[in-house]
Amino acid sequence: MLPLALIAAFLLPPWPTTVEFEGQVRASAAAAQALQGPLDGAWIVAGAGGEAIYQIELTDPVGGRSLLAGAWRDPRRPPGSEQFGAVDILARTADRLSLSFTPVGASPVTIRLRRRDVCRWAGILIESGVREPVRMLRDRAPTAEATACVTAPAARRFP
Repeated sequence: MLPLALIAAFLLPPWPTTVEFEGQVRASAAAAQALQGPLDGAWIVAGAGGEAIYQIELTDPVGGRSLLAGAWRDPRRPPGSEQFGAVDILARTADRLSLSFTPVGASPVTIRLRRRDVCRWAGILIESGVREPVRMLRDRAPTAEATACVTAPAARRFP
């Protein structure tokens, strides 16, 4: 009688090698990302001193013709508090972006930005009636073109 392992070797399809598997995963990720626009992904809104003020996650359907969607998180608030939520209003043109949201128990927040390049936006944050210069930088790069833009984790200051 033949050992079960020998029989299985003839009946089962060959397992893909690690290299083949990793290639398939990369191809799948690239195909999924091809359906996303340039704003898609994680961003940091940083103050003039480089401190992270808000973390923003945007969903940008390909072509820029569909509506943007987004969420925000305030790393300055203590864990367990209402430190995150949905962005209420998102508007963009070719070189401008505006976000508005209202944290629980706080005044509305508006961020108005102008595009500097694929990685960076600059503008103002209006929070509790105070205007502050800010920059929005990539936190994690979803596309190959934005890979060079990736900043360090959110705890880092952004010069």
